[in-house]
Amino acid sequence: MIRQNSRSSRLSLSSGDGRSQPDEGGNALEDYLELVSGLPFELQRLLTLLRELDHKAEKKYRETNALQDEYLSWAKARLAATQQPGSPPCTLEGALELVANHRAKLELDDVRGELHSLYAEKVAVAEQARDLVASHTKRLRKDLTTFGRYLEHIGAYDPAVEEQLAEEAANIDQLVDGMSTTSSQNSSAPPDRNHRDHHHQRDHHRERDRDRGGGSSTGRERGRPSKASTREKKAAAAAAAVDGSHSGKGADVANVLLAAQGGGVAGSDNSHYGGSAMQPRASPGDQVAAHLTDAGGDGSLEGEWVLAQVVECILSGSGGDRTRGQAQQHQVRYKVMDEDDHNKTYIVDDSQLVTLHHGHSSLPAKGETVLAVYPDTTAFYRGVLTALPPPPPRRGGHAALLQAQQSAVCQVQFVDDADDDGHTPHRSVPARYVIRVP
Repeated sequence: MIRQNSRSSRLSLSSGDGRSQPDEGGNALEDYLELVSGLPFELQRLLTLLRELDHKAEKKYRETNALQDEYLSWAKARLAATQQPGSPPCTLEGALELVANHRAKLELDDVRGELHSLYAEKVAVAEQARDLVASHTKRLRKDLTTFGRYLEHIGAYDPAVEEQLAEEAANIDQLVDGMSTTSSQNSSAPPDRNHRDHHHQRDHHRERDRDRGGGSSTGRERGRPSKASTREKKAAAAAAAVDGSHSGKGADVANVLLAAQGGGVAGSDNSHYGGSAMQPRASPGDQVAAHLTDAGGDGSLEGEWVLAQVVECILSGSGGDRTRGQAQQHQVRYKVMDEDDHNKTYIVDDSQLVTLHHGHSSLPAKGETVLAVYPDTTAFYRGVLTALPPPPPRRGGHAALLQAQQSAVCQVQFVDDADDDGHTPHRSVPARYVIRVP
């Protein structure tokens, strides 16, 4: 069953009139961020709707062309059959009367009407997105004006700083105008007529697949060995310190490895899908994909990959004999918290956890079967990656790169997600929530 995101209630813009004013304590930024928190999701919903309307309009357009070709062919044959040798040519009015009542002509009129309705709906959705952005822009300008007056009141307002910021903003605008941008358009299925029935049907498919054991796969896909990095060097130095220490106890190894925050020793496999048993691949607070089993033993979560957060890294000894020259080995386990219910925690092995990537180069290839978080849920489902996000900007520094990674969106066609017409829509999924099938 699809797991509804319990955090969605936190994304509402505001309560009441939604116009909380910044107070004189300097909380203008916090107030506006709270108001704008739902803007990206609302814009994404509108853009997804536009893609769905595009796909439906494209389908109707192809149908229109087919009906038009059929009608013109029949009309030419009809006029040729009624034209007798030596008779005067048929008038335009007479020709139109002869070909007025064909089935294709009547269907063509209906399809064209539907096509015009789709175009009108697309314009309305685009205007809604424009008005949404305009209202937030207007609110931001109003809050900035109020905050500027507050700064003037407390004597913290500096006109020179404002001029410098305005000059930098103008330079940024000039840079943005000079950059070439590319956009990819992906067709998507028309919106479901009954969204609730569609989700009910999808839940049925998921329960069926889980009963068949289709939701899990055997074996794990090992990631490529990563090159030596700063984190790896820190971990290597920490490991060397442990080897040179006088105690060599498992607790000391655990403390040093945890202090290294998951960095791998040089040459070890530090991928998202599995690493050395000696070092954790995730730190407390990291979001991960976790393969959970129900703690109560009823198996309700068995076979599901869900979005979770690491609470604690646990290193446990697995034996070893130092007298024989063998280093003591430690197995990494994780205590994770279900993002759908923060009251539930689970202990998972390293093989039951996949760290979420944040770089464009770490994404699976287009056309590859993946696991992705289905929209409005915290559960990963199988699908095909149909579109990748654009590459991150080469300029702008670390802040621009981080923003691009956080806002990157992929398109995924999920298994068993077809609508009544048999078309599988392209769903928008944040890139960090798309992983290879373990």
